[in-house]
Amino acid sequence: MTKETALVHQPHDATGLAVPIGINLAEHPVAVYLAQLGEDSRPAMRSGLTKIAERIDRRATLWSLPWHQLRIQHTLALRASLVSSYSERTVNRMLSAVRGVLKASWQLGQISTEDYQRALDFKSMKTADLPPAGRAVSIEEVCTLLRTAASQDPPWGWRDQALFIAMFAGGLRRQEVSALDTDQYEPTTGAIQVQRGKRGKFRTTYLAEGYRPWLLPWFEFQKDRKCEPLFVRWNRDRGPSTKRLGRAGVDYVLGELVELAGVPPLTPHDLRRTFATDLLENGADILMVQKLMGHADVKTTAIYDRRGERGKRAAVEKLPIALRYTEVKPLP
Repeated sequence: MTKETALVHQPHDATGLAVPIGINLAEHPVAVYLAQLGEDSRPAMRSGLTKIAERIDRRATLWSLPWHQLRIQHTLALRASLVSSYSERTVNRMLSAVRGVLKASWQLGQISTEDYQRALDFKSMKTADLPPAGRAVSIEEVCTLLRTAASQDPPWGWRDQALFIAMFAGGLRRQEVSALDTDQYEPTTGAIQVQRGKRGKFRTTYLAEGYRPWLLPWFEFQKDRKCEPLFVRWNRDRGPSTKRLGRAGVDYVLGELVELAGVPPLTPHDLRRTFATDLLENGADILMVQKLMGHADVKTTAIYDRRGERGKRAAVEKLPIALRYTEVKPLP
């Protein structure tokens, strides 16, 4: 087999990256675990597992480490090693990946139930008292970013403002924005059909009426061009292409806009986090927010809540007052 032929037939895991020739993805616990994750979670978990394999055995790789041979002494030592190097949340994320791979090993019949359960007998790090990860974007920053996008020449500015609105006012994930097609948006109602969310689930979210005009010029531009992807790459010499803007491209466009606007750095996930916080702060039911964001568990939605003490005070003020003290006894 020539080198070129080998490359053609080289297998790729769920993240799209090549794996060593000879690896049976259907029987490798790492490949099985990654395939069960949402598209946006796979790269981080794969990276974490790569670092874990190197910590367990310097000579091992992600694919050569015998994961099914891990026992409690290995997982406890690994936990202690990770705690000395990473933050609590990162440690928990990496330990979650280990649990996932061990479960895949058990599902494949590579490890006994007893050894599997014992190997998992380690605790996660406590994160309840830690400050929330990421940040919410202020309304002043949103106004600055939208004005900056609108100040750019069309249709460039149209694309940037529409992209920003899809993440901020639509609560879309990075990969959902990348995968969005023109026919998945309905401008009259603001409905967005999200067809490629986590774990292949489908949902409908909406843009508020006041935000729809920000997306409309670009939507109509793409519709007139009969372009399938809603958000596309840009060639500075030839203008908009018809090629879909990838996830890295979404980061790049937002980063350029943030730098041009002169606001503090932020990520697509910060915009999604702000979407949830703003809805909750303005009285939206958390179960409805869960549906809009496409979360499988309402506990995940709660993590995005940045209302803090102000939210607690606002909540208790909604408690009905059965009888006011002044109605019974005058104040001294």
